[in-house]
Amino acid sequence: MACFQAGCGTTGSGRVEGIVVAALAAGVAALLAGWHGIHYAKWLVWSAASAVTGDVATSRTKWKDRMVGAIVGVPAGMLVGILVPHAPIFFDVLTAATVLTLVAFNRYVVAFGTRCALHAVAIIVAGHPVFSADYRAIDVVAGSVIGIVFVLGTHLTAGALRGRSSLNAVGEAYLEYPCLV
Repeated sequence: MACFQAGCGTTGSGRVEGIVVAALAAGVAALLAGWHGIHYAKWLVWSAASAVTGDVATSRTKWKDRMVGAIVGVPAGMLVGILVPHAPIFFDVLTAATVLTLVAFNRYVVAFGTRCALHAVAIIVAGHPVFSADYRAIDVVAGSVIGIVFVLGTHLTAGALRGRSSLNAVGEAYLEYPCLV
């Protein structure tokens, strides 16, 4: 949301569009989490909102980074979690390391992948079954997909409302982002 407050070069209507997208994506993710009893609903909801960055290009990049981070990081963390000692002090170290990933890396995909791996290790070290760590990957992937679908859908709808035909807007989106349409 800092992007919307700072402006990030978007017009007023672009910021409003981003806020609407974030609210819709997070709302749908929260409804889905409540309806299906998702174990770690906060990961689903946050991932849906996190994929919304203010424009389609940066949302696409963040969506891909979160998908790669979750799909690579969680299994790596599960493997490490099996191999490391399950001592209470180690859990404290994992908590501190997870927080440090917020500022320690320049590339978001590396930071997020590391954070996912550390979450997986922490879940296992805390005594939960090994495969309960995969909830992290499932919730992040599902939430990110919800977010990017709302980004694209709202972008196309806003384009149609601004006077462009929706067919033209879909064609432009396909040319710009073929893997997302």
